[in-house]
Amino acid sequence: MARQLVPIHIKSHLVPFLFREFDKIDAVYVGRKVVAAYVTNHSVIGRMVSLLLKPSQKKPTCDKQQQIFLSVAEAPNYRLEFENIYSRVDGRSQFVFMPDEGSELINANLELLFEACLMNYINGWHEKKGSEGIDIGIVKFCERYDLEEYNYNVLRIRRDYYRKLNSGYFNARVTQNPVGSGLISR
Repeated sequence: MARQLVPIHIKSHLVPFLFREFDKIDAVYVGRKVVAAYVTNHSVIGRMVSLLLKPSQKKPTCDKQQQIFLSVAEAPNYRLEFENIYSRVDGRSQFVFMPDEGSELINANLELLFEACLMNYINGWHEKKGSEGIDIGIVKFCERYDLEEYNYNVLRIRRDYYRKLNSGYFNARVTQNPVGSGLISR
C-alpha cells in the first residue's frame, strides 16, 4: 500500500484528538524524523484528505508555522464514492500538498467531531452518575486529550453541555421502527 506524507496545519487543541483517533507512525520527511497520523480512505477524514490533495511540481516543505503530518494511504480495492465527480490525485507518481482551503475544511470537520465526542462523553457520565458525573466526565476527557493547557475550563464546558441538553441535542431525530420496516422521525 503506497503512502505519502502530507504536511497540514491543524489547530493545536485538535492535534491530541487527531492522534488519539488515528494511529501514529514514525516517518522521515526531508531528512528529519516526524510523527504522522496514519489516515486511510476507510475513514471519512481520509476520504476528504484524498479528495482535497492537489498536485505539486516540487516536494512541499514545512514552513515556520506549526504543522503536523498525515500519512495518507490508499486501501486496496476501496473505491471512493465521489471519484467520478471529483478528480483524485495519485501521490505515488507525483508530489502532493494540502491547500489552505483544504486545511480549513479538515479543521472544521475535526472541530465538529471533537465537540460531538466531548458532548457525548459528558452525556454518558451524566446519565451514569447524575449531575456530579458531568464534572467528572469533563475532567477525564480533558486529561485524556491533554486539553488542560488549551484553556478549557469545567464551567464553560458544563454551560455548553446544559445548553445542548436543553436544546435537544441528545434526542434522537430518526430511529429505526422495530415493528415495521420504516423510519420514525420525531
